Amino acid sequence: MSVEAQERIDATFEQAQGEIYRLMESLNNMSADSRWHESVSKVFVKWERMPPGSADLEAEGMDAMIGKTPMRKFAHCSILAIAYAAQARTAIIDDDISGAWRQIADAHHWYGAARAFGNMFYAIEASDLKAVIEAMSAKGRKGSKAKLAADPKQHAKAQARVIFFAWQRVTGEGFKSNADFGRKMVARFPVLTDPGVVSGWCASWKHEFKNTR
Repeated sequence: MSVEAQERIDATFEQAQGEIYRLMESLNNMSADSRWHESVSKVFVKWERMPPGSADLEAEGMDAMIGKTPMRKFAHCSILAIAYAAQARTAIIDDDISGAWRQIADAHHWYGAARAFGNMFYAIEASDLKAVIEAMSAKGRKGSKAKLAADPKQHAKAQARVIFFAWQRVTGEGFKSNADFGRKMVARFPVLTDPGVVSGWCASWKHEFKNTR
C-alpha cells in the first residue's frame, strides 16, 4: 500500500473518531445536569463491551415503545444513539471503518429521534431526569446483553448478521449465494440448525443494508 493510500485511510479513521466525539458531545448537551452526563458515560462504556450486532438487536425492540410516553421513548432512543456510537468506536478499534460509519449513521438517526421525543416534553426537568436515568438503567439491565446471554441463537444470529454486512461491503469473506451463506453459518454456529432459515434472513438484511448506504 502506498503512503498516500495509508494516509487517506488514517484520515478516514480520524474523521470517524471526530464524528463519534461530536455526537457524544451533543448527547451530553441534552442536559446540563451532571447525573445525565454520568449516565451517558456509563451507558457508552457498557455498550463498548457488547458483542457486535448488539445495538441492532436493541433497535428491534423499538416496536415495543409504541404507546409509551415521550419520556420513555426519549430514554430508549438515547440508549440506542449511545449504543451505536459506542459500537462505532469498537468497529474503529477492529479496523472496520465501513462498519464504524454505518454505526455512526444509525447513532445520528436515534439521536435525532431522541431530540424529537425530548421536545415533546420541552425540557428535561429534575423530576423527569431522574425517571429517564432510571429507565435507561433498567433498560441496560434488561437489554441486549441479557437477550444474548439467555438465547445463544440470538447471539449467533447477531454474529451472522455482522458477517453478512461485511460480505455486502466486500470487506469480509465472500459467499456464492445466500444459500451458501446459510450453509456456512450453520457450520460455523451449530446453534443455528437450519440453513434455509439463515438464508431467509439475508433478504431482510439485504434491504436493511441498502437503506444504510
